[in-house]
Amino acid sequence: YKAFGNDSIDVFRVCKAIACFTRTIVSGDSRYDLYKRGVNINITPIEKQGIELFFSDKTQCASCHSGFNFTDYKFYSTGLYTHYYDKGHYYTTKLEQDIGTFKTPSLRNIALTLPYMHDGSICSLSELLQHYNHGGKGFINKDKRIDSLHLSDTELQALEAFLLMLTDSSMINNPAYSHP
Repeated sequence: YKAFGNDSIDVFRVCKAIACFTRTIVSGDSRYDLYKRGVNINITPIEKQGIELFFSDKTQCASCHSGFNFTDYKFYSTGLYTHYYDKGHYYTTKLEQDIGTFKTPSLRNIALTLPYMHDGSICSLSELLQHYNHGGKGFINKDKRIDSLHLSDTELQALEAFLLMLTDSSMINNPAYSHP
């Protein structure tokens, strides 16, 4: 009632209230953010290697996971399957080239948002990185950038270390977002 007046509470207003609240939650103080702002924090050699790999031509991770939120907001198929029962973006566009394409997710707080992929079929960051390292499965709409990376175990660990740097502890521990 404080937010919307004395009008009745309905599903529309509840959704609007939740949307307004979630727009106030900004994640921008991860260890990586602090590092990029020049704050003197201890970056381990493996995290540094992960940063370099993530932004390299070798992995091309940043070609889709770009910008402040680590997403270009576009739709791609990453070759998760050879056949998609969930046709993804196709349901909106009805274009054959959009079958099995899904929006690039933000990587912010990725350590907290498992399971991964559009259907939750990948349960860990290491499993996720293995999927990309192997180049996914053959699918007609698979993005051409999804190809075997041939990364070593150390390089995969470095990428995972970088992804863990994207967790914003100050945001997730903010009492304003805790259960009342």
